[in-house]
Amino acid sequence: MKNAKKIIEHADHIENILLKQSSIEPQGLIKFSCPPMMMQHQIQPLLTQFLKTYPKVNIEMELSSRRVDVLNDDIDLAIRTNFSANEDSSIIVRDVIKTTHCLVASPALLQGRQLTHITELYDFPSIALGSQKQASHWHLHNISHAEQIEIHLQPRVKSNDLSGVYHAVLDGLGIADLPYLTVEKDIQSGRLIHILPEWCSNIGTVQLVYASRKGQAMIMDKFIEHLIQGMRNYADQHQGYLT
Repeated sequence: MKNAKKIIEHADHIENILLKQSSIEPQGLIKFSCPPMMMQHQIQPLLTQFLKTYPKVNIEMELSSRRVDVLNDDIDLAIRTNFSANEDSSIIVRDVIKTTHCLVASPALLQGRQLTHITELYDFPSIALGSQKQASHWHLHNISHAEQIEIHLQPRVKSNDLSGVYHAVLDGLGIADLPYLTVEKDIQSGRLIHILPEWCSNIGTVQLVYASRKGQAMIMDKFIEHLIQGMRNYADQHQGYLT
């Protein structure tokens, strides 16, 4: 009987703690990493809304396209776009949405030429995202059937950040593969030309990557769910995404 009484008292104590915790307003510091172009086009409004909802939360941002190590870097959460399957089982990876990419070039580069076949891509210099040692390629998907083609590149310009690729293509230095959302307004205004629109270049998965951190459960859960719901709602209302 005494043991049963202790178990009941212990259960009541845990329940009281949980009830007390549930009434506490989320607070604390979140350190997260996000590529600059993704912050500009997707994340900034969601971040602002979250901070206004939870005034006791503080944020530290690292705006970088580098692949953050959430286990060893001083980062709680990394937002990234991944183009291959995740192979690290020691971290938590949440797939949120898929982004479609397209090939674009400036009118100055094309000089009125209209490309009609994939092989014509080799007639122009390319601009690629990645490190210097990393092999560069475009993985093209035909939007009307299942055909896929790999285009291997020898880029004239290579940048470790998407903004470097974006400005290089605007300056007429080559053809680039960029997220559709990033260049949609430029295509509509004529600053960039959508090349071979029947082909989608690369389909990336926007992911949230994090490791379990003690003392951050409530604030992290709130932030993660806010980002997931916000990005999926945004994707439903804009071109350039697959949900």
